[in-house]
Formats: sequence, structure tokens, C-alpha cells
Amino acid sequence: TTQIVAVETADGIIKARVPAEIRLNPGDHVGLALSSARLSLFAKGSGRAVRTEIHDSASQGRAHHG
Repeated sequence: TTQIVAVETADGIIKARVPAEIRLNPGDHVGLALSSARLSLFAKGSGRAVRTEIHDSASQGRAHHG
């Protein structure tokens, strides 16, 4: 099970999915490590997923294995 947390950075807020076992309180300082293979980006205005090269490559990889 996972939870969504909001992390305030110098450039704005990032929402991250983390394991439910991680206990955080408002104001806690945390570090972030991003995995490009598991990263999803969303447009601020619409909330729609943003297509990236990573997603395009994954789609092409699946097509070759079908």
C-alpha cells in the first residue's frame, strides 16, 4: 500500500507516492530520490499526464515484444 505526500521545495510542491509504512508529519524535512523509470509528470493546469521520451520508449519496447 502507498500514500501520496506533498513535499515543499524551493521551486514548488512535488507530490510523491511513498510506502504506507513511512510515517511523516507536516514540516518534516525529507530527501527525494527520483527514478526516471517510475516518474510520472502531470500538467499543473489540467492535471493530465505529460508524455515523455521515457513513456514513448516503454511503449515502443512493448510493441516489439508483442
